[in-house]
Amino acid sequence: MYYPILRGRQNELIAVRELQERGLLEHVTPIIEPVRASSTLVSVLERFKGDDKPIVLVDKPIVGSFEKELSQSPEYAEKLNTIIAESPQLIKMSYCMEGLPSGVIADSSRRWAFYLGPDNRKSYQGACQLREPVLTITAGGGRNHRIAKGQKVTLESAFVPQKRNADYCEHQDDFLSEELFYFAEEGANGFADYSIIGEEYSEGGFTPKVVALHLVHLNEDHNQLRVRHFTSSPTDESTNTGLKFNEALGSLLAWAAENPKLLCHTCALKQMKEIYDEERFPGLGVAKRLAIMHHLEFVNALLEDFQ
Repeated sequence: MYYPILRGRQNELIAVRELQERGLLEHVTPIIEPVRASSTLVSVLERFKGDDKPIVLVDKPIVGSFEKELSQSPEYAEKLNTIIAESPQLIKMSYCMEGLPSGVIADSSRRWAFYLGPDNRKSYQGACQLREPVLTITAGGGRNHRIAKGQKVTLESAFVPQKRNADYCEHQDDFLSEELFYFAEEGANGFADYSIIGEEYSEGGFTPKVVALHLVHLNEDHNQLRVRHFTSSPTDESTNTGLKFNEALGSLLAWAAENPKLLCHTCALKQMKEIYDEERFPGLGVAKRLAIMHHLEFVNALLEDFQ
């Protein structure tokens, strides 16, 4: 099983919801760390609740303004808590940095996932004495993997995005993961990563001088996932974003057509082709959404082949 960790921004959430609506997440269980108290988060949880499909929701997220916004909107908090209470398939996740959150022990019906990294072993082990997790997300390998309780999910975050899109002009391809091909033989029940977004969290919100699009693909030996970057021509001007997007998207689609054995023809790739043929610019947020959708659907298809 694949457990992508996604910060709950608008386009990450819509990506997950759209794939679930299409039935393309059979072997994927998203982990959502909410960063905003948004209606989109509610709609995603409602979708998974209606389909009786597992989803993991981080309790007490460590990035974003979700907790602050939640405290300022009692009506939203009530609606969210109602959906969670009515969703037995939903798994809550704790980072276990300072023990367990209040209320965990009393809620005997809720399933929990815990995070185990190199800096919270003592806190994690104390939490496990109070509540046995159904999942442990392990980062750091080795000893952490051996002491993990419940089903073990290995977390690897090999891909580190560049600070500037322009840096991808001379840096076209990165290693993303190989856990997909080896997690089972290493005794894990699944694997996790931060998809193409990377672990570092930032608010973003600026107009780039260079547009960069990202596409997950297989290496030639079909034993690694890599991410290839497609950019518009280098420039010092933050203008004509739509034209830059069209240029980068044309390069992406041409490469995909030339390398069909390294890809799965996903619904996201189909949407990219339609956007290019119609010469539309849907916005860079939609571009990120489609890149995430392609990655998740691609991994789901590969895992299906292993069944």
